[in-house]
Amino acid sequence: SFGLHDAPKGEAEVMKDTVTAQLRGKIDKQRTEIARLTQKLERVTKEKTELLRDIKWMRGEHDD
Repeated sequence: SFGLHDAPKGEAEVMKDTVTAQLRGKIDKQRTEIARLTQKLERVTKEKTELLRDIKWMRGEHDD
């Protein structure tokens, strides 16, 4: 049987599919970059917390 989805694609449809694929690729790159930056932010936030704890210890300040 010959379904509607089996029909040859027109130029506009091919163009639309190409743009959709490009946008999906761009979104994937952005998602990856956001994940990388989030991990980096978590790492430097942890380092900052550790440094602040060390500074307090050097000053003789205690949290307990």
